[in-house]
Amino acid sequence: MKTNLAKGEPSEKLSTVDHAAIAVRDQLLKNLFDSYKKENYAENTTVHFGITPADVIFDTENNVMDSRVWLQISWIDTRFIWNETEFPVSVLRVPAEKMWRPDISLYNGPKPSMDCYATNALVYPNGKVWWEPACRLQTYCSLTLTNAPYDEQICNMRFSGGTLDGFTMGLELWKEGNVRPRY
Repeated sequence: MKTNLAKGEPSEKLSTVDHAAIAVRDQLLKNLFDSYKKENYAENTTVHFGITPADVIFDTENNVMDSRVWLQISWIDTRFIWNETEFPVSVLRVPAEKMWRPDISLYNGPKPSMDCYATNALVYPNGKVWWEPACRLQTYCSLTLTNAPYDEQICNMRFSGGTLDGFTMGLELWKEGNVRPRY
């Protein structure tokens, strides 16, 4: 129940609308996830992948680039398609760990993985999933320190589909302008 902050009174009208919207989302989530198995995946899934750096630190002793980034990952999961007339929900926010996620790994670092924080994924009526986890990535990088701190460093991050081959999951890099800028 919501409260009218100006008067300290409950606002029944807002509460009724909120409860109706929650009931619709609850039923939609039930319909989508009752028989959903995240271990199962669609063949030939195309995954769009992008990265936005937030912070970069260089470990000059070990030639490691330690970066905090946002990954932008999007794909279509046809099991999440719903009729917006029946369920007037334009987007669902679902904990990403409840659904199938692409098996993507960073493999040119001191540990071939990505440390990502648990986040929600956005799911749209057409089955599109948008997941944007904040991650810490460590990558090997040959550092050039001839004119420090003015040297320009070029470090490659190599991502792979892990256990899924190119016939099962296509990994496509976002083209410039397709990733939401942070700055």
